[in-house]
Amino acid sequence: MVRPCAGPTQLILVYTLFGTAADAQKAAQTIVSERLAACANIMPACLSIYEWGGAMQQAAETPVIFKTNADRRDALMARIAALHSYDTPAIVAIEGTASAAFEGWIMQQVS
Repeated sequence: MVRPCAGPTQLILVYTLFGTAADAQKAAQTIVSERLAACANIMPACLSIYEWGGAMQQAAETPVIFKTNADRRDALMARIAALHSYDTPAIVAIEGTASAAFEGWIMQQVS
């Protein structure tokens, strides 16, 4: 059974992209060991197409989704930015709901 979460225990997914899989893995290991996220899902490389510096760009990037709670969201986002090699990294927090068991596990891991 899935139940809505309320207040500071709400599941937060934080999405970002790294320039290499090695950078993604290093950041994920640091962040999880610091208990800012319960876990990180490192995805296969994707192709990003964007405009930067007035020109169309494309680059292979490695997406990562971190799972945390509302209490850790801001600290997690700041830590990602500090560890990141990009001048302007994409760091996006998305609120979600989780099963009671999964939410409990996240809370335990980040406390």
